[in-house]
Amino acid sequence: MITNYKQFDFKHTEDTVVVHLHALDETNFRAPRDLFAELSHLYYTEKPRHLIIDFSKARWYPAEALSSLLVIRQRFSGSRKFICTGLSNDVQSAFRFLSLDNGTFEFCPNLSLALSACKPQPARDSIQPSDIVTLETVVYEDRLVPTS
Repeated sequence: MITNYKQFDFKHTEDTVVVHLHALDETNFRAPRDLFAELSHLYYTEKPRHLIIDFSKARWYPAEALSSLLVIRQRFSGSRKFICTGLSNDVQSAFRFLSLDNGTFEFCPNLSLALSACKPQPARDSIQPSDIVTLETVVYEDRLVPTS
């Protein structure tokens, strides 16, 4: 059983777990597999509703390590959030190269915005007058023209 994670530190707040990835050891060829094992363990022991992966200490991440994130991401469904934040240009390039920037993951520029995105939105029982937007238009030569 894993008690201390070597690939990251984490903090559990309410229903969100924030994973702060460590810089990946370039000489340890097992690091991507270790990351997957540790993230899987965290997922099953903490059972987070939302997961935020903070890359701010990671200058680069190899494709194998990013693919392990994809497997963990696939375990999240419905209204659960899986957000990546603090990505360096090299890590962003790796996400783009692997086509993982196409909606598979959510991205936030910083941790505070990622945490805000995970907070529950207040439920509204009814439509308020401020929710209604009226725009009267007419069609004029194949384009919409506002009447007001």
